[in-house]
Amino acid sequence: MNRSPLCVLLSAFVCATTSACGPKAGAAPGPLSMASAELARSRWPEASAESLEQGRQLFLSNCHRCHAYPDRAAYTAEEWPSLVRRMGRKAHLSDAEAMLVLRFVLTDREAGSGASWP
Repeated sequence: MNRSPLCVLLSAFVCATTSACGPKAGAAPGPLSMASAELARSRWPEASAESLEQGRQLFLSNCHRCHAYPDRAAYTAEEWPSLVRRMGRKAHLSDAEAMLVLRFVLTDREAGSGASWP
């Protein structure tokens, strides 16, 4: 079977954009517990349950627009700041909004995965 160059190029593009290029998928995160909020406050004294929920809502409303929700435990705590910075720019988040998302993600990751803070 002889394929045209355009067909081959289109097939390669589809494979490249739908394969392992995106983040490892995870479930949509639920609300954090009060214990998780206390955990966050131990790292960021100004963190609150409300600010963590704002970060969760930003995560829910922005991350799923372009790809599946990322698995928060699939990346290290050291990898998340650059991921949130890069994805936050794509989602047109302000620096303050990106920080809310990052704090939520790191807290959710810590509470759910048992990983230690960086």
